[in-house]
Order: sequence, then structure tokens, then C-alpha cells
Amino acid sequence: MNITLLTPKFNNFNVTHRRENSHNSTPVMHSKLSPLSADTVSFTGGKRKIVKAVQHEVKSSGATLLDFIGARYEEQEVPRFERISELYHNTLLAAAKKLTKYGFDYDEAYNSQCPVKSTSSYISKMKRSKSFQVLDPIRGTLYCKDPYNLDNLLALLKEMKEAGYIPYKTDVPLAKLLKRGYIPTVEDLQNPAQTVKVTDLDLRLNNKQLDVENMPAALRPFVSGPLKSGLEDIQLRFIRTCDINSQNPVYHELLIMFGPQSTLAKHQEHHDVYQWVRLFDEIEVPLEETSLQTHSGKALTYMDRISEMFRGKVSQKLFINAKNKDCLGINEESIIGFTEEDLKLFRGYFSGLNDRMRSVYRSMGRSRAIIEMKERDMSRIATVREGLKETINYYNAKAGLPLFED
Repeated sequence: MNITLLTPKFNNFNVTHRRENSHNSTPVMHSKLSPLSADTVSFTGGKRKIVKAVQHEVKSSGATLLDFIGARYEEQEVPRFERISELYHNTLLAAAKKLTKYGFDYDEAYNSQCPVKSTSSYISKMKRSKSFQVLDPIRGTLYCKDPYNLDNLLALLKEMKEAGYIPYKTDVPLAKLLKRGYIPTVEDLQNPAQTVKVTDLDLRLNNKQLDVENMPAALRPFVSGPLKSGLEDIQLRFIRTCDINSQNPVYHELLIMFGPQSTLAKHQEHHDVYQWVRLFDEIEVPLEETSLQTHSGKALTYMDRISEMFRGKVSQKLFINAKNKDCLGINEESIIGFTEEDLKLFRGYFSGLNDRMRSVYRSMGRSRAIIEMKERDMSRIATVREGLKETINYYNAKAGLPLFED
């Protein structure tokens, strides 16, 4: 296997919305779902961190700043990115056709729906990452029948390089790479606090099926495993060779997924779970994780428990059902639903979270800025609760289980 390209370097596609029996082989999507209206992929980092005054925006005058950035993105950047994305998607299509023997496929209907990140998604990404730099404005998706065979990925990288696209390299802390199996040099060990420039690649795949233990050492730092939601894919970013020396290159994101059922599940999961629980990341009041016995620590614990419940009850089942269809042709599905005990937990988690958040704010005084921030945060939590309540009742109605009532 040629791994040269990956060696670290120093210095709405048309979906028919149905509410059907949970055993039906057709994925069920909500009637109000607009699949690609928002991004569902989260990368870490960004080079230009928002300075402290702007970071606390978000708390007073920042709304105006974000409105300004959003308007500029919509009026100036989106048209430019749309023109650039046409060439990128033509390249992906041509590459997939050449690499059919490697199991690649390009879904033109799917990719045509949202090749450029929407303004709302762009602003949301900035708020969550606390960075002005959004590294995935242009995006595309390929299907691959066997992404675990990394020879397939390397064949794609070679084809893209010949077409003028090379993997973007990003700075990653050495400590993080060491945890993923990176083999350091003598020079690395002399400066353990340094960052290393490596390909912006994330192999979010099942470790056993990926056979991490027997893979080349140079690839191991890119293995992160599936997300907690159960999502498996490969993520990477390209830049054009003409942008190698640019201070502001255009980033082109690529997701490699099992097939169409997995992309359906991804957007279903975004609608049912992710779009709600990610609002916890936009909570403005600083919550300290130093002690679970503080009001702040307990509030964070309640948020974690809520996220874990819906990942286990909904997200993971959606993705395993989709993987079975794409990879094995198994159309039977695991039933998704919430028991009466789950509903009691749901009520208790949010009751506890609201109590702890109010206690956090009581300790901060009653200035106008604090009161306004509290109102925004409590409104976010109420929005999360209402959205997840709808998710519970949607699946329980399908499964014939009790609905949640306040």
C-alpha cells in the first residue's frame, strides 16, 4: 500500500417523506425535514480564535457582529463558492467513474442539493468552534462499498491529485497524535509541546473492521473511530494545487459514506437528535468541569446524560440500520422507542438541568447582561427539550409506545 500522500509532514436530495411501520425498508423521515439545510459534521479547531471581547459576543453586541458576518457570507462568499464547487463536483464525478472497481459512486441528485454550506450553518459553526475560520464551506459526498480497505482511499487521493486537488495539511498537537498511535522521532520527543502538520483526514470507522493493529503505522494517527452517535465515515479536506501557497485557500470537504441509506440516516439523525443537543454547545454561561458536585458540574452532567440517552435510543440504531442496508442488504430494522422509565428519566434530567442552571445564574448577580444571558440560555434549553420531546413522540407513535406529556 502506497502511503506517501498520508505521511505526516513537519515544518434534499429528493426524499419522499413517509411515516411508516418501523420495519419498513424505506428510511422514515419527518414531513418537515429539509435534509441538507444545515451541516452535521463537526471538525475541531481553526487557527484564528475569536478574541476574548468577541468571544463574549455572543453575549451582548455579538449578535450584530454575527448578523454582519452572515450577510457578508451570503452576499459575497456563497456565489463565489458556488462557482468553485461546480468544478469540484465535476472532479468528484469523474473520479468516481474512473474508480468504480474500487467501489466508489457519486450521487448527483444528493450532491446537487447543498454543495455550499448555508449561511445559518456557517454562523452556527463559528459559534460552536469559537473561531472565525470555517474550514468546510464547499462539500461533497462519495459512496464507497468498502471504505475499510484503505487502498480504495489511496486510489481516490491519487486520482484527485492528478485532477489538481491535494489533501489540506493542518497543525495537530503532538500529544493528540501520540494517543492515536503516532510514532515520534527523536526530535519530536525533545519538543513534546509542538504541533505537527498532517493531512486533514479522519477515519471515523470501526477499528476492528479497519484492522488498526495491522495497518501501516503512518495511517494510525488518522484513526478516531466512529462518533458517539454511531456514525461511520471518512472525512478529509482538499485544497487546489494552485492554492498551495495561498494564505487563504478555499477548502473542499469530502465525506465518504457506505451508501444512500447512510446519508439518509445521517440527515434523519440530524433532524431528530443532533440539531437539538448541539444547542448545549451554545450555552453562554461558563460551566466548569472541575467538580461534579458544583451546580456547574451537575448541569454539565445532565446535558451529557440527555445526549447519551438519545444517542443510544435513536442515533446508534439509525446508523446500524442504514449500514445493514448499504453493506449487507438487510432491510429489517431495530425498533426505536422510549419506555415509560425512559420518559421519567427524560423529565427528571431536564428538571434537574433547569434547577442547576438557575443556581449557576443566582451566583452571578443580577446585572442586566447576566439576566439577558440567562434568558437566552434558558430559552436554548427549552428549545432542546421541546425538540427532543417531539422526537420521542414521533418514534413512540410508530412503535405503539406511550407518548410523552408534560
